[in-house]
Amino acid sequence: MLLTYNLSAIVHFPTRSQGYSSTAIDNIFIDTYKFINCTVSPLHNGLLDHDAQLLIINDVNLQLQNHRVYTIRNTNNYSIEEFKTRLSYESWDSVFGYNGNIDVDILFNSFLNNYLRIFYTSFPSRKITERSNNNSWITPGIRISCRHKRCLYLLTRDSDDVILKNYYKQYCKTLTSVIKEAKRYMYSNRIINSTNKMKTTWNIIKAETNRLKGPTNTTINNYQNSPEAFNKHFLSITENIIHDIRLKNKKGYNINKNPNYYLLSLFHKPFPSMKFKNTSTKEIERIINSLKIKESSRYDEISTKILKTSAPFISSPAVISVISLCCLELFLLD
Repeated sequence: MLLTYNLSAIVHFPTRSQGYSSTAIDNIFIDTYKFINCTVSPLHNGLLDHDAQLLIINDVNLQLQNHRVYTIRNTNNYSIEEFKTRLSYESWDSVFGYNGNIDVDILFNSFLNNYLRIFYTSFPSRKITERSNNNSWITPGIRISCRHKRCLYLLTRDSDDVILKNYYKQYCKTLTSVIKEAKRYMYSNRIINSTNKMKTTWNIIKAETNRLKGPTNTTINNYQNSPEAFNKHFLSITENIIHDIRLKNKKGYNINKNPNYYLLSLFHKPFPSMKFKNTSTKEIERIINSLKIKESSRYDEISTKILKTSAPFISSPAVISVISLCCLELFLLD
């Protein structure tokens, strides 16, 4: 039946040895037509009388889970000074040279593209590989002891020597105690040297209980406090009002009111008129300087720290862009 799916057995050696008996009761089935360049060999793990099987597929690239690769911007004092120098030499001709008839979206995008061009040039990106340090408790001595434990297991598996078996059991207990002490020492140092001890403690608990990553397939039955509930409510509120009016009319209530009546009846005073004031470079700089200094950034990768650094150089072109956007809003209101 497995051959009908091109699945063939590849383990042709004993996988369980105890005393003078050897049996092949564990196997691996793969598609031998798809995975041609592969090898399989026994692996004595020392945990039980069944040996593990090690399958190596050479034409498949697997990413290690304990490595995380991400991209950051190379930000230091030298790159910041270079960024400020390039901003000082920027003429912003595409922003100041408009004749009043240019589209406001083009004007703002021109300002943003010039700014991002200087930003990406001054702060080049580089890839960082972060290794997981959950196994930093494994010392060279523990590695040597684990290899020695495996050799003792192979000797006791095919031997009836009681003294050797007792020695192997005592050796396993001692090694287990050493590993627990090494883990305790590592976690204690991590908590002591941490600036947020509560968060570090919970990260250790999640790592030990294998709950660092949340469940991938979850079903949320309660939407009362979720953004989906607000989105669903505001998308369907007008349709529900109209449906309720029509339903009451069918029942003989004779409600012949426009749906806008329900919105106007909630406000007893007229809406104030919106007035836009001209902005200035000082106002732009004051708004930027009022932001908190943070290293985090949005999708454009620009943090508030970089934005505050460039405030004196971008306040003038930013004013032109803001005035253009205000003119667009006034045009839409008219």
